[in-house]
Amino acid sequence: QGETSWKNAEEQCEALYSGIERLEELEKDGLVIIKDQNLTVTSEGRAFLRNACMCFDTRYWQKTPASKIFSSSI
Repeated sequence: QGETSWKNAEEQCEALYSGIERLEELEKDGLVIIKDQNLTVTSEGRAFLRNACMCFDTRYWQKTPASKIFSSSI
């Protein structure tokens, strides 16, 4: 539906607030609206829905490659 909320105390956690901070650029660009414990993806932001969801993916943000992913050319 392109929207969600986190009004219940059990829904609020550090990962949520970290994700909201990551959404600041999308909000500045008018792709999402964050207001009163609600998140709405705008019609312009629908194409970037995956990017918005990724802001809340804790495992993605915790991953740090142990080595280079791509090979170097000589």
